[in-house]
Amino acid sequence: MVAEGRRHVVLDMTELTNIETPGVAAVVALHKHTREIGGEVRIVGINAQPLAIFKLLRFDKVFDL
Repeated sequence: MVAEGRRHVVLDMTELTNIETPGVAAVVALHKHTREIGGEVRIVGINAQPLAIFKLLRFDKVFDL
């Protein structure tokens, strides 16, 4: 997405029931790259296990969950 020039990305995690380390790493990398070009990543619809993981990693301080 960043390679296509998108600076503002919305990740809809409504149907995501589980997230593991590679998925978390992909979200972090996307966040890092969009910030480098002056953009942002928004996460919507996060719940259950993914929300618990993001809160454990304190991503609720980075993303508006």
